[in-house]
Amino acid sequence: MDPDRQKRREEIQKAMSFIQSSLPFPEPESYEAFMAQLVCNLLDEGNCCFRDGDSRQAAQQYGEGISVARYAQAEALVIPNELLESLYVNRAAACYQTREYERGVQDCDSALCVSEGSRRALYRKAICLRELGRIREAYECGTKCLLTAPHVCE
Repeated sequence: MDPDRQKRREEIQKAMSFIQSSLPFPEPESYEAFMAQLVCNLLDEGNCCFRDGDSRQAAQQYGEGISVARYAQAEALVIPNELLESLYVNRAAACYQTREYERGVQDCDSALCVSEGSRRALYRKAICLRELGRIREAYECGTKCLLTAPHVCE
């Protein structure tokens, strides 16, 4: 394993242990950045797992990222919507790989709540719906995806 990935895993473990403890954060003004970095690290680790072909582990990392982001938001901390959208869409991709299509659709719906009109979410939802045999819904999602794509006019 490359040293950067090993370091990221250690940082995730340390941060998760900290937020699960009852200790106060030493520098309250940097707590939001700490939480956002943890969510980013979980997204990056999930992406590495996905690239390595371990979709189940990727889904777990994305799920942890979603949980941490939701926890942070409940504490009135700002986690960028783009980051939350990526976690949901990427977990939907992992669900597609593991044939958990219904869960993939749910994640895409969550991503669309965070980022209305997300082409990535619409595309992933369409392919999950297709696999579930819900062809009409898949077609509608695919059409919405195409209609949200930027058009090049010359």
